[in-house]
Amino acid sequence: MSGEDVASPHPVTGEPFVSPAPPGAGWPEDPASPDTPAARDGAEVARLADAATSVSELCALESVCRACPRLVAWREQVARERRRAFAHEPYWGRPVPGWGDEAPRILIVGLAPAAHGGNRTGRIFTGDRSGDWLFAALHHVGLAEIATSTYAGDGQRLRDTRVVAAVRCAPPANKPLPVERDTCFPWLAREVRFCVPTLRAVVALGSYAWDAYHPSQQNTFTGKLTRQMLVDVLRRAKDVAATANEVR
Repeated sequence: MSGEDVASPHPVTGEPFVSPAPPGAGWPEDPASPDTPAARDGAEVARLADAATSVSELCALESVCRACPRLVAWREQVARERRRAFAHEPYWGRPVPGWGDEAPRILIVGLAPAAHGGNRTGRIFTGDRSGDWLFAALHHVGLAEIATSTYAGDGQRLRDTRVVAAVRCAPPANKPLPVERDTCFPWLAREVRFCVPTLRAVVALGSYAWDAYHPSQQNTFTGKLTRQMLVDVLRRAKDVAATANEVR
């Protein structure tokens, strides 16, 4: 598809959006406003993250970050050109903030949004096969309202659980550079600090956290990760969180 900024209807609301979606334009679950300040380098990321006074404020700041030029260029190029299968709908095309319960007992940490998954839908682990696996497993163990997560605004809700990514922008070839990981780290660190008072268990997904449980197509297609394995991990996290809460 051409790179023209032509407004397309959002699959849930029907409202037209250009790609990438401007902050505060009405995209479902968009935490930002047109006035939300955008970090332009690592120092600004650290300063803004440290100054955030709530999870919602932090998510707004995350969602407009422009600190990594390579990632900004890639996520916006993907949003403008789009994949043929999604050519009829708008792309979020911005950093994908953490999502879920703001006072979680379980925190799930992934690598980064997928170019045509979270970068398209605006919600982490949503709109691709990795998300299909993850949210089906979360629903199976009682941590998600429904078994699917297809678009922001689709009615999905997490219970006692929050999902975040180590890098908030979709990276080329799904491989962030070390400097991009380090630049993004203050967002993750601040979000974890907000979660600490209620947090009881962390599930790591992806090579930046723990290679063995990343629900990528490479792992799921080869059988390295099965649906039952993912369900078992999430059930264990739920049980650990419940037990830790009782002990306290």
